[in-house]
Amino acid sequence: VYIAHLETCFLNVTFMYSTGVVKRYFQILEEQVEEAIVNKDEQKLKIAINRHQKVLKFFDDMKTAYEKPILFTIEFCGLYVGLTSYFSSLVIQGYIHKIILGLCIVSSVASLLTIIIYCINASNMYDLHDGILNALFEHRSCFSRNNSFKGLVSIMMTRATIPLEFKVCSVFTINLNLLIKILKCVYTVFNVLLTSINRKFKETA
Repeated sequence: VYIAHLETCFLNVTFMYSTGVVKRYFQILEEQVEEAIVNKDEQKLKIAINRHQKVLKFFDDMKTAYEKPILFTIEFCGLYVGLTSYFSSLVIQGYIHKIILGLCIVSSVASLLTIIIYCINASNMYDLHDGILNALFEHRSCFSRNNSFKGLVSIMMTRATIPLEFKVCSVFTINLNLLIKILKCVYTVFNVLLTSINRKFKETA
């Protein structure tokens, strides 16, 4: 269990680092695109488009690398929450020791924290293209009449309209909405658990 938690911590750190790298690249791209549009520099815009393509490739590789770990983390979170609920009733009945319940609670909290890290960082990446789009629209009056330059602008604008969604196995998208659903589910489970515990106490009283 401890080895699994260490691996999860390592994945969390690398995931946050990877998302930070993508964000930094997009900040640089935004500056490059804005400079190229203002100066009507076709060569700089070509360089920005090529770099943008490389960043998108890096993002796709990152999604592939973290797809299964995120899915397993969500599954383990559900497992730990279920075990915590089950062991809570067993502790009340005196069948198992409280330490086992404590370990399950710690594991549940750790899994939830991991999911929160994934959801928040993935959600922050969703609108990274907004900076590039804003730069293009704010300086649209600077667009050259050169058809070649306009074509490059169109390519960049088309690619920048694609949201950076972090999907897992094409089942669900990692974002704040998913986090809210998971937290609601966990809250419902523990609320039902507390209700059943109170009912047992009333019956034994």
